[in-house]
Amino acid sequence: MFTLKYIKDMERRVRVKVKFIGLLFLSSIILTACSTPFDDLADQINAWIAGEEVDNKETENEDTEGTESTEEDSTTEETETTEDTTETTNQVDTSTSESTSKVDYSDLYDQGEETSLDSGTYTVGEDIEAGRYEVTSDDYMGITIRNADDLSTYTDSVNGGSEDSVDKHIVFLDDDYTVEVSDYSSSSGAVVDFAPYESTEVTELTPGQWIVGEDFPAGVYDIEIDPTDSYGDLVISRQLDSNRARFLLGSVDYGGVLEVTTNLEEGELVTLNYIKSARLTKR
Repeated sequence: MFTLKYIKDMERRVRVKVKFIGLLFLSSIILTACSTPFDDLADQINAWIAGEEVDNKETENEDTEGTESTEEDSTTEETETTEDTTETTNQVDTSTSESTSKVDYSDLYDQGEETSLDSGTYTVGEDIEAGRYEVTSDDYMGITIRNADDLSTYTDSVNGGSEDSVDKHIVFLDDDYTVEVSDYSSSSGAVVDFAPYESTEVTELTPGQWIVGEDFPAGVYDIEIDPTDSYGDLVISRQLDSNRARFLLGSVDYGGVLEVTTNLEEGELVTLNYIKSARLTKR
């Protein structure tokens, strides 16, 4: 009885072992058969991952190169723009400095030689010496002064024969300036006389050209004229070919005023035209 039970138990164990061995054998066959696809799949996955990393690196490199290229292009464009701007700025500054030379007649103070000129056009340095002059005439004459660039620096009339007319002017004549004298009287032998003007401080302006700091101190001034039926200009300049301020003095019928208040700075040129005189009162 006991022997029979033992034999059955052993048979059961053998069957279990056989099944287990068969299962192991079958599993090994399956794994062997599937190992190649799994390996291929693993290789593909690894290759894909590696490829993505390479692509990412290439993309990063391309982006970096693109960024560097863009930065270089941008830098180049900025450099070119800066150079262009600098050139434009240099051209503008050069043009300004050439076309707006500051007023400087200091070398003409107390210079000149007495000269009389009749109707005609004359060159300073050839027909009359450079200098600062008081201009008068016994007749009714006109004068126009032009600089070397043919720009008018002063124009007015002089008439010593009329009590109400302007009878003298203070003007600067520099080398290569031209002086045009016109005879309005049509009288024989009419001339304009040029006498060297000695600079001295003034409190009244007569028609002509005056330098702030040379003829009167810089400062704020009331400039006043007597009531008149005529009109004229008061012009303030820092450069020879441009004006800082311009005032119409004279009859209100012509839009003029009898008094102006303005600041006059060192070195500025003050020009009075067509008005016999104007009083300066410093504030």
